[in-house]
Amino acid sequence: MSSVSGSPAERGHAVQKLYGNIFHQGSRYEATAYAAPFLAQLTLDRQVRGMHRAVDDPAAALRSALDELAAYNAVRAEVPRLRGLLGDGDPYVRAAVAYLAGWFPEEAPGSVSALRGLLAAEARPGVAATAVVSAGLLGDTGLVSRLRKGLSGPEPLVRWADAIALSRLGNAGADVTGVLAAACVEPPEPGTAGSQGPRSIVLASVRTGPGSPSDCRFIRAGPEGPGACTEAQKR
Repeated sequence: MSSVSGSPAERGHAVQKLYGNIFHQGSRYEATAYAAPFLAQLTLDRQVRGMHRAVDDPAAALRSALDELAAYNAVRAEVPRLRGLLGDGDPYVRAAVAYLAGWFPEEAPGSVSALRGLLAAEARPGVAATAVVSAGLLGDTGLVSRLRKGLSGPEPLVRWADAIALSRLGNAGADVTGVLAAACVEPPEPGTAGSQGPRSIVLASVRTGPGSPSDCRFIRAGPEGPGACTEAQKR
């Protein structure tokens, strides 16, 4: 942290390190509390108060944004081809492609149709859950009736996915809230209903209703089910 008051290059390096060491994507660490007094002191120091102006580079930020957009568009262009893998024999591949489809709303018409086809035949709870969440993210209101019936189904992971999708579609009620609350307290176990298979990542970030942002994130899940659930975070 002593380098934060150094040259612009040193400041940039120090700030980058701080983002990873004491605050990263909402996570706090043991070092965070120890660093806070020093950061406050730096803020009070007039000589370094303007350091963010030297560190921040609008031109670099614009280049980074354009690079991210180019990467997004490059992957989006491949989505129609990759959707064909929703019928692949490997559940890992089906889950990964179903997951991918959910992040590209511009491709929703083709993806929604493909995801419905997958759901009509999918036996793996983890794959089905991934497809349901993606369909919810893509705004497939045609699934609402099926999703509501699924809230009382036998498979915990699929019940969770149905609740997530209904929340995203603005169709949440006490039954949906109950399913999500129960899943956050006791996440569905991997291997439920006797399913076994390779692991992938299912990460759902949804809104519990229009204008009411919050999320319950399930990570390290795959065709078997989720491995962890963090607390719901208000944003």
